[in-house]
Amino acid sequence: MVWEQRGNKRYYYTGHRIDGHVVKIYHGNGEAACRQEKDAVLLKLLEEQNQQRIQQEMDSLDELDRGVAEQAEIAELIARLAPGDRRAKRTRFGGLIGA
Repeated sequence: MVWEQRGNKRYYYTGHRIDGHVVKIYHGNGEAACRQEKDAVLLKLLEEQNQQRIQQEMDSLDELDRGVAEQAEIAELIARLAPGDRRAKRTRFGGLIGA
């Protein structure tokens, strides 16, 4: 998004990459171009906020996953150490209990 000055007038362009080349698209020089620029800035801001919210949710889910994995490991150890379980039990460090 850029305003270019030519003589006494300003013209609004946006740049886009197409097939590896930057292509400038002309949007005008009047009030409509100003509105279009404001819309583009607002859209970019909303996309950034959305990306931040998604990242926060992903971080939260990662933390929950770690907690669930720890609880599953504890539950597995308890089940292996329960009376009546005749299987050889592996410790957290790879050693065997009751083999």
